Amino acid sequence: MIVYTPNPFELMDSSEKDKKAVTVKLPSGGVMNVEPIEYNSVRVLEINSTDPGDFLNTNYQPGNIITLDFQVK
Repeated sequence: MIVYTPNPFELMDSSEKDKKAVTVKLPSGGVMNVEPIEYNSVRVLEINSTDPGDFLNTNYQPGNIITLDFQVK
């Protein structure tokens, strides 16, 4: 298993400590730890997956901000 966890300075900011980390399941079966930033936005903290494609996906790189789109059916 590969665990990719960089520690950029913006993730170590003391004002960000009150935010909770959330686990998001990836389509490949892996998980991604994220922290909420704003409404419908999260920042990727780390990826835990056995699929190398998850680590090559530029959207899942730690530090990136992902906008969540919810669809109601």
